Amino acid sequence: MGKTAAFAVLLLLAGGLLVAGSGNSNESELPEGAITFGLFIDTGVADALVADHLYVKGGIELVVTDGFVLDMPVTVIFDRSGSDIQNSITLLDIGLLLKYYPGNLGFWTGLSLFQGVNLIASNQPEQGYHYMTEIAFGYTFSLPNGLYIEPSIIFRDPLKTFHDSLDYIQDYVPGYGDFRVCLNFGWLFWTIS
Repeated sequence: MGKTAAFAVLLLLAGGLLVAGSGNSNESELPEGAITFGLFIDTGVADALVADHLYVKGGIELVVTDGFVLDMPVTVIFDRSGSDIQNSITLLDIGLLLKYYPGNLGFWTGLSLFQGVNLIASNQPEQGYHYMTEIAFGYTFSLPNGLYIEPSIIFRDPLKTFHDSLDYIQDYVPGYGDFRVCLNFGWLFWTIS
């Protein structure tokens, strides 16, 4: 893990510990036994200004019980490094991330339960579909009306189980790194009791 990734993890952990007593997570305001639906989008598309790829991520969030949230993120990376549109590759990453809020505070840790990565191109690579795993750490800052801001960091293939797949994917789509810093904006808008 590089120095930047280690620094980002330390920053998130320190920030989470500093505000851990605030108890401002979304789950504490929900009625018992309720399921809440929401949407989120990652503002990471801003890196397209300086990178050779366009990284778009969003998804659905389900608050299923006190302290546990299921995220269903969809990530699409459009590689813009080549001048030939015919040979450009698009990456589609669909997953299911289980987030746990220890003590029902804003700090959380997450683990992917399922994640599939598909490489899409007119000249399809020989190995077009791959499995992946991720762990993530973050903090959820609740805002009024079900809105929230969530800085987080994602580590791909932390146990090196799918390292060959990750190397293969990165050969075609260099923007799919070993880690990613995210800033999600979300809205929890519908609760079923």
